[in-house]
Amino acid sequence: MDYFSKVYFLSDDKQKELLDNALDDEELLNIYYYVSLKVRDEFILNDPRFMNIYKKLDLYELIYYHVRFNPDFLIGEEFFNYLLTFDLERLRSILNMLSVNNNTIKLENKFEKIFKNILNSYNKKDDSIDRSILCDDEYKTSDIVDMLVVDLLFKDNYTNVLLNIGELINYEKNNSECIIEDYKIFFYKFIYNIKFLKVEEKIKLYNKYKNINISTMFYLDLET
Repeated sequence: MDYFSKVYFLSDDKQKELLDNALDDEELLNIYYYVSLKVRDEFILNDPRFMNIYKKLDLYELIYYHVRFNPDFLIGEEFFNYLLTFDLERLRSILNMLSVNNNTIKLENKFEKIFKNILNSYNKKDDSIDRSILCDDEYKTSDIVDMLVVDLLFKDNYTNVLLNIGELINYEKNNSECIIEDYKIFFYKFIYNIKFLKVEEKIKLYNKYKNINISTMFYLDLET
């Protein structure tokens, strides 16, 4: 058993002391791998040295397990650029995972502004949008607009929303007593079939409903 693996068997206080006294980033990283979850979480949240080693860690795994991050880290340019390496579907999933234990309002607002600007950049003449900031090159303009509209309205990714809407519509169709109002079902069907709309119709649909809290309405309907 090497020196660093023995850290695992130490008390939280002793582990924290070793982290505090690490001589360099390499030693810090070696100790980090063996500390308890409690000590790890406190380090990520409060120790500025996390910025020195986070690129050597599986950042997605930390996000997946709802780790709390320092607020300055979340709104920093490096983390923002990291998020931009994901496609729209996965990006929304990451934002939602982050929001479990972190205040992501500033981050959400930043992406919301970007997504709106992309929609507003639509050029009907050549059927194009400004996708320079996105990594979704394999998608057509129409597909990206689908994902953006759904994301902006529902605060969830396209696949999840359409799956849930499909289940909701089928439930209402097979239930003799309609629980959800007709106007909502009409709207959900529009979203479910959004891929069949023209791009300008999709953007018009977003502009019509953008001031309504669709995400909360949809969540409540799913819980009905």
